[in-house]
Amino acid sequence: MIVGVHLDSPASYPDVNDRYVCATEQFGLIEAIERIYKVEKTIIIGDFNMNPFDKGMVSELSLKATHCKRTALRTKSNKRYFFNPSWSIYSNDLTAQEGKPTWNYSLCSS
Repeated sequence: MIVGVHLDSPASYPDVNDRYVCATEQFGLIEAIERIYKVEKTIIIGDFNMNPFDKGMVSELSLKATHCKRTALRTKSNKRYFFNPSWSIYSNDLTAQEGKPTWNYSLCSS
């Protein structure tokens, strides 16, 4: 399933916690559709209006996105991860080498 989103902007919801609540509600809808139609693979694209590491992106109760492809592929958790490749654009990417973002996700710990 491919889902396009345009979540609420900081202009409408300046508090990041408000945007977290909106992301959690929207993800609840996505989860419901996945259950109804027995979808096991979902891609969510669009304007999230959040940084990749904001609570609405990484929380267990919302999108649970990770920068690490191997982590996203794990199936041990009750809730799967979403892989967020845009994370490496930001300076706090844990896979960065010598201060430069890298697209080599094989460096992620498992």
